Amino acid sequence: MSEPLHILVIDDDASMRHMLRTLLERADYRVSEAEDGRAGLKQLKDDPADIVLCDVRMPVLGGLDFLQAQAEIPHDATLIMMTAYGSLDLAMECLRLGAYDYISKPFKPDEVVLTLKKAQERLGLKRENRRLQEALEARDKSSELVFRSDAMAQVMRLVSQVAPAPSPV
Repeated sequence: MSEPLHILVIDDDASMRHMLRTLLERADYRVSEAEDGRAGLKQLKDDPADIVLCDVRMPVLGGLDFLQAQAEIPHDATLIMMTAYGSLDLAMECLRLGAYDYISKPFKPDEVVLTLKKAQERLGLKRENRRLQEALEARDKSSELVFRSDAMAQVMRLVSQVAPAPSPV
């Protein structure tokens, strides 16, 4: 069985953090919390999350400033923004700054879980893509043929001469 995904909830409203923690832990996620964007950045550095749920409006470091600052931290967390003061322009700005999705408050618990499932799928695809790229790079590095015979050297010279030809050889 795999380890549960780690969700970081950043919201200045303690009751919202508690409600999300309860909901997410019931859905088998590991949850950590931060009360503002600054604490969220520290948490992301110290214990990188898989997915971040971040409120847009917070007093110390708001969600938009968090989005800009988090780009300086090496991580692969998927960012989902939340706000009760939603507008299309704000949603577009969040997406432009790197958020994957945007949820308007108040939201239904099913809406949060569905959004997290989509983010989890995206995260899985990103990680699989990275794993395949690394395997391909490793294969490319190890694909140089090792040989000692003069006959094989002649074959390799011939291969390098005909390789650029557009027709089958």
